[in-house]
Amino acid sequence: MSFPPLPSGDTPIETALRNGHSELAEELRAFGAQEPHLPPVDAFVAAALAADAAAVRAAPEKVVEAARAARPGLIAWAAGQGRVDAVELLVSAGFDVNAMGRGDVPVEQPWQTGLHTAVERGDAAMVRALLALGADPSRRDKRFDATASDWTHHLERPDMAVLFDE
Repeated sequence: MSFPPLPSGDTPIETALRNGHSELAEELRAFGAQEPHLPPVDAFVAAALAADAAAVRAAPEKVVEAARAARPGLIAWAAGQGRVDAVELLVSAGFDVNAMGRGDVPVEQPWQTGLHTAVERGDAAMVRALLALGADPSRRDKRFDATASDWTHHLERPDMAVLFDE
């Protein structure tokens, strides 16, 4: 079965892989999707988002540097996907835990940090993980000029607000 490209020009399997959805990629393969050849940076991002620690650690530093330059806000995206394991791998690969990105779509736009995204998603485990990884709770987002703690109040999440007092 042939899958037509999406409006972005990518095939569905490329999109699944680039966003860490290896299970979906497997299903697409089962339906006959052609195995894509991802450029090295995209392959690194796919491995990180799929929490493939061996592939992330095996990536040449040149590729990791290029990935950090191309996708500086990737931690915000990983946080939006609820992927604590991916966030930990990205931080270990030198990604800035406080970088601004988007948690709702995989584009580089400096909106908010992963910590803001975790609060927005109501993901207490992610908030704890990000704080343990050194996320700065005083960092303000670019859209509303508010801290992640401010977001807990605005979004009426008192259960999350206490995480910033621990």
